[in-house]
Amino acid sequence: MRGATVNEVLASRDERFAVGDIVMDNNAEGGWSEFSIAWGAGLRRVDVSGCEGLPLSAHLGVLGLTGLTAYFGLLRVGRPAPGETVMVSGAAGATGSVACQIARICGCKVVAVAGGADKCRWLREDVGCDAAVDYKLAGGDPAAFQKMLRKALKDIGSSGVDVFFDNVGGFILNEALRRLNMRGRVVVCGAISSYNVDDPRDDVVAPTNHMSLISLRARMEGFIVFDYAAEYPQ
Repeated sequence: MRGATVNEVLASRDERFAVGDIVMDNNAEGGWSEFSIAWGAGLRRVDVSGCEGLPLSAHLGVLGLTGLTAYFGLLRVGRPAPGETVMVSGAAGATGSVACQIARICGCKVVAVAGGADKCRWLREDVGCDAAVDYKLAGGDPAAFQKMLRKALKDIGSSGVDVFFDNVGGFILNEALRRLNMRGRVVVCGAISSYNVDDPRDDVVAPTNHMSLISLRARMEGFIVFDYAAEYPQ
């Protein structure tokens, strides 16, 4: 099975890597195997100092690309400030859950959006989100979701959303645009709602509330985590 791996170098012909180094292979040359041979060009050295007690597999998740995506997307693009309200869609996923926790560390109120009561309970009780909206209860009705979102914001004393970290797209993005505060920021990380549709022309909900970006002086920006590769070590 192919996939990204974290590995210990047992032998090397590349002067950039020494025996004993821990490296990440994001090109999936090795896959899920006990041993593999990889080109040095596809490897990245992993600094494990300060990570004592953590399994190496953490560098494939919270300390890997999923965590880095949340970190740079939220902090570099969203730029949340203490006291602001951050909304995260796909909040129970690998990247979304990290984005929620980083927002909390930044001193923000966090509204999480996820599907199902169990996920929403986990986001409130374990992740520490101030509110969690179960979008499935809306049954795909944008108006119903908007009502739920307004209530969640009111319950935590927020007038609107300052930063929206979006992993979903579709009607959730469209309705979130209606709740942006002045100079709000939308971080476009993904759009899982449209990845597996048969015909995007028929099944994808395109944003229709984007004109609010003008009057609110708001910003909607995509990003690629690899653009921040030079900053990974921090």
